[in-house]
Amino acid sequence: MIYVVAHNFVKPECLDDFKVIAQDLIKGSRSEEGNCFYDLNTDNVDPYRLTFIEGWESDEALAAHQQTDHFTSLLPKLKEMCVGEGEITKYFPVDFVGLK
Repeated sequence: MIYVVAHNFVKPECLDDFKVIAQDLIKGSRSEEGNCFYDLNTDNVDPYRLTFIEGWESDEALAAHQQTDHFTSLLPKLKEMCVGEGEITKYFPVDFVGLK
């Protein structure tokens, strides 16, 4: 499993439009092979800090996602609505031997 956490700092005047476009990205991404989950979350203090949290079965599934039409067409639109580049981090679970 691979987790992707992508923080976005949305311009206040773009918040509603960002959420509308994000819905299309989420819908397309959730239908992809290898996607485990794809959600958009609002920060509990800053309503303009929206974070995508995604789960992918493999690096190959994530790489394929980044080549899809919905990703390549919608991501630039979302970036235009943000202040700065945002923050994207990829995580891998820690494998504890014998832990259930």
